[in-house]
Amino acid sequence: MKEIQRACYQVSGEFEVYRDFMKSRVDSISEELLQFFTDYMQKPQFSCISRLEIDENYKIILLDYNRLEIPMSALPKTLFIFFLRHTEGVYLHDLENYADELSEIYLNVSPYSDTEKLRSSITQVVRVDNPDVRNTNISRIKEAFLSKIGDEQAKNYYITGERGDKKRIHLDRNLWIRKK
Repeated sequence: MKEIQRACYQVSGEFEVYRDFMKSRVDSISEELLQFFTDYMQKPQFSCISRLEIDENYKIILLDYNRLEIPMSALPKTLFIFFLRHTEGVYLHDLENYADELSEIYLNVSPYSDTEKLRSSITQVVRVDNPDVRNTNISRIKEAFLSKIGDEQAKNYYITGERGDKKRIHLDRNLWIRKK
């Protein structure tokens, strides 16, 4: 009989530990879910694809989302404008062939005037042997849109494409309002 009682106390103690562990996990998951839904609800939910404007100061504005600005630093913005111009898409390994066009965009977009430094940045972006700088900037474009609008709409504005295929922005170019 004492062995049965001891076993019951042991099981009871293990159950209490397990119950406490599960409660802490549920609380943790609840907090994570609450944070996810809070973040999700704070992003405006749009049902249509907005017209896109790049104004005279190279600000990227989604007109139909209450003129929502999508902030980006100069290098990601340069790549974004470049891919908007190239509706047919471009192979990333061919970006070297577009270095002059990218430099021209970057010189206009960047607030800096050191042309040597700007050209050096473009050289880093187009290098085939070290794609890290390019890939980082492409990721920043995607994150800029995802941080402001949901993925269902954002995917129309960021650069996409399968590995080894041409990369492009799928936005219908009739929705692109050019001020520059």
